[in-house]
Amino acid sequence: YGNFIPFIKPPHFNTDGTIDSGESMLSKKGLDNGRLIQANSILMVCIGATIGKTGFVTKPASSNQQINALTPKSDFFPKMLYYALISPFVQNQVLRIGKRAQATLPIINKTKWSNLNVNIPILKSEQIKVVETLDNILNFTIEIEKTYQQKLDNLEELKKSLLEKAFSGALTRDSITAS
Repeated sequence: YGNFIPFIKPPHFNTDGTIDSGESMLSKKGLDNGRLIQANSILMVCIGATIGKTGFVTKPASSNQQINALTPKSDFFPKMLYYALISPFVQNQVLRIGKRAQATLPIINKTKWSNLNVNIPILKSEQIKVVETLDNILNFTIEIEKTYQQKLDNLEELKKSLLEKAFSGALTRDSITAS
């Protein structure tokens, strides 16, 4: 360990596809004994309870063998591959293959992972359009979630306030009709 390059572990994957390695870093010597994952690669956890968890890196990183990486060629838009790998079509394959493994934990090895079927548009321009659409939907969904979470938080505060008034005797029939 050190401070040369991020070292990614399964808990570092965020639900929006980003990966935050935090303080988890390798030294140059550690990387020499590990593996380099190129920028714009898509990563997937391939063992255990978080099998199928997927994210992308925008800068070089490293990880252990339980995380597989896909570095797209220049004719593929990297985030398109991320969206393809989180699709139910691919995730169902990962879970099905992982559960068939002769192990106590679900696992998908590199060979089986490399043979997953992935459907994406051939033209890079189409890939970019699909990603823009999916990003817009994701952002809209996040905003809706924030709005509803704020409403839930407000209702919880109102409930606490009413309960406090009710149990302190401040909430009476007269105070309700006066409001």
